[in-house]
Amino acid sequence: MSLQNTIKTSVHLTGIEYYGGNYVETVIKPAEENTGIIFRTKNGNIKAKLDYAAQSRSSILLNNGRVQILNVEHILATLYAYGIDNALIEIKRTPSKSFRLLSELGLTTGIEVVPTFEDREKTLCDKLDGAGIEQQRTERKELRINKPVYTEKLSFEPINSGLILVATTNYPIPGEQTVAIQITPQSYRDELSRSRPYAKHAPVWLPKRLVSAIAAVMFPSFGIGHGFDSSKVFLPVKNKEEWYKTQRYPDGDEIARHTMVDRLGALALLNGRLEGVRVLARYSGHENDLRVLRELIHNFLLH
Repeated sequence: MSLQNTIKTSVHLTGIEYYGGNYVETVIKPAEENTGIIFRTKNGNIKAKLDYAAQSRSSILLNNGRVQILNVEHILATLYAYGIDNALIEIKRTPSKSFRLLSELGLTTGIEVVPTFEDREKTLCDKLDGAGIEQQRTERKELRINKPVYTEKLSFEPINSGLILVATTNYPIPGEQTVAIQITPQSYRDELSRSRPYAKHAPVWLPKRLVSAIAAVMFPSFGIGHGFDSSKVFLPVKNKEEWYKTQRYPDGDEIARHTMVDRLGALALLNGRLEGVRVLARYSGHENDLRVLRELIHNFLLH
């Protein structure tokens, strides 16, 4: 029997959200058994569940008709990897000057955004390590599969125990890469948490300052963003030498590792925790993840 977990003490973080450059305070608090992961904004609460999820602006958006919150996948992935079933995540935006001006003109969005932290998800891992995990008394719901389920980009195989992710990416530089990791708090912290997303749509021939300036104004309803920062986003490079030189992991597979974080963020939206499953992701993205997971639930293949 596996029991539910929450955190022992609250975790406080601040960061900047990409879309509008607004500072966002994030507080993760302990929660009672069977709460799940709840986001709280000024407009109310929303639960992290597949029913509310959609792909939007290269991220996952949660929307229950009253509350909308974007870029939830990375924080959900981290909590999932740490085995945290129940938590309340409070999100409070401090509007930038551009957001306040656009708001006065009635041009801003009501969507809240989970920020990006200074050292990616490693920042949250450090905070969780300090806060500690509290085991609760209620048994957690575990989801298993009886037979392999294969789709074009996201597949599932039964194994003896645990959760293994296998992710494959393929970009002109460096070509196809595959990474396989058994998900535990330690493996996530050491092998995945510092990985950055790949700004694959940014032309490699454009100066990075110009790419950053364009990115800053792509989503004006959020305000004028701060653009791309190479400490948080991996920008396209011109050759393999530069690719490996700018990587955060010695094998040069940082982008494949980050796709694992994205896939975990989608798995965290299920109404239970995967156990005894190997997940194989081959070029999968947010939209495909959500579609395949819904099909698994609809066809009673996860139980």
